[in-house]
Amino acid sequence: MAGHDPRLRAAGQRRVLAEGHVPVLSPADVPVWDIDPYALEILRAPEAYYSELRARGPLVFIPRYAVLATGRYQETREIFSDWKRFVSSRGVGLTDFKHAEPWGPPNCSAGG
Repeated sequence: MAGHDPRLRAAGQRRVLAEGHVPVLSPADVPVWDIDPYALEILRAPEAYYSELRARGPLVFIPRYAVLATGRYQETREIFSDWKRFVSSRGVGLTDFKHAEPWGPPNCSAGG
């Protein structure tokens, strides 16, 4: 079971975050950042969050949501340009539309 994998580093936070969310394993060489990017104070003034995200490295693991995040241009461009390794047609949020019903009609950004 994935919740027993030591790479998750979030054993106490293993819960269903969103229907269809498939947690990502934390690679050993990726820094872990215990932050909530959806916290109201960050949403109101995200500049410090994005500055720190970029400073921490090309990728960080956010255990609260079991996701990898990037804030750097080069990595973001690579991710959005490499359709063979990274899929956006199944949604770009926490919900993977392969495992859950989309909440809206298909559109060009969601593979429709």
